[in-house]
Amino acid sequence: MRTEDLEASRPSALDGAGTPRVRVVASPDEAALQASFVLAPTLTVGRREGGETADASRLLVADPRVSQTHAVLRWRADEMGCEVTDSGSRNGTFVDRKRVSTAFVPIGQIVRLGDTFLEVTVSGSDPPAHPRFVGRSAALAKLIAEVERVAPSEASVLVTGETGTGKELVAHEIHAKSGRAGAFVAVNCATIPPEIAESFLFGHRKGAFTGAVSDGPSVFERADRGTLFFDEVGELRLDLQAKLLRVLESRQFTPVGAADTRVTTARFVSATNAALRAKVAAQAFRADLFARLATVEIEVPPLRRRRSDVPLLLSHFLARLAPEADYEISPNAMDALLARDWPLNVREVWALAERLRLAMPSGGRVRSADLQAVLGSAVAPEDGDPTAGGGAPTDDATSARAAPAVPERGALAEQLHAHRGNVLAVAHHYGKDRKQIYRWLAYHALDPRDFRG
Repeated sequence: MRTEDLEASRPSALDGAGTPRVRVVASPDEAALQASFVLAPTLTVGRREGGETADASRLLVADPRVSQTHAVLRWRADEMGCEVTDSGSRNGTFVDRKRVSTAFVPIGQIVRLGDTFLEVTVSGSDPPAHPRFVGRSAALAKLIAEVERVAPSEASVLVTGETGTGKELVAHEIHAKSGRAGAFVAVNCATIPPEIAESFLFGHRKGAFTGAVSDGPSVFERADRGTLFFDEVGELRLDLQAKLLRVLESRQFTPVGAADTRVTTARFVSATNAALRAKVAAQAFRADLFARLATVEIEVPPLRRRRSDVPLLLSHFLARLAPEADYEISPNAMDALLARDWPLNVREVWALAERLRLAMPSGGRVRSADLQAVLGSAVAPEDGDPTAGGGAPTDDATSARAAPAVPERGALAEQLHAHRGNVLAVAHHYGKDRKQIYRWLAYHALDPRDFRG
């Protein structure tokens, strides 16, 4: 596929925020990688042959395992995703790693056709490459836009997200885009030794306690005119929470052993992977401090909500770790990577890159067996015909979708749509307790509020 063909498939009349799109996540057709195509309202996917060119209604890829007319994707009127219909292809169409003839594809889901992987998404035009954040997903583009909107302000920001999502990276970007002249100072509230916590945060005067042979600066002074980042802020002791609140309210603090107060102009950014609102409800975290810290709240999405970024992240990390080596991810290995939930998020992709670099220092083709060796689990069988047995390879160790007790993401989303986001009604449909439905929703990163109204 030629570059000009890709451009022809993205008519500007349909571009804008909230445009239904299909993104090419992985494919033998390198020219198509990470390009997106508008679903308006249908898109036919097929194999490019000879001088054939794409148009606004066709996505053509140079993939020998894709049929000439492989499948048709139709955007749904409810805007929850699309319907994919296989057009009698030889090698099949796969959703949730299962071969389908017709299936509902929720937003964010991966579809496999031959050796080409597509993501159904809703976004504006393709975002440019970012120097700090790696990826092209709609979820990441939204995060970058929020950071750029908030950074120039003086507002305190609370960054939330699971372990390994990159909360400190977001804090660094807020500081970098803020224009503040001072330093970025990071404090991990979970690792401050209790016996020196107060002097560490607020500083001390010489002779204030045994061992204080000189004045000690506070973190507020070190971050003056800059950004003070409190990581794992939910772990801060209650007595220190009260003192931090006074600093946020008055911009003044008193070092240990001092009689005079000092002023700080630091901007406050905090992060937590804990359910801080639950801690507030349990009176383990001050509600007034939470309100001060969370003037603006930014959620860093988990990797399972931006699976299309996994190949770019892995390629980026491998290039950093082994710049002289050349790695190629086989289609079945890519299938396993895109199906994995990545419970440790970006940090886990970095760990995978390190293990691959050690196991394959000269690079080469990364196969399913290689992933199994470095991840320590059966991620997929050896590369071969993914249609064998009528289904795509599964990752038994990491995908609860393989377990019959857990519904597939598409099926669960379908029920949410049918019941307009009513979790109790979905629970009655499955004959399960409502808590079990919420566990399934959390696993699949589905929010019932998205299906209401």
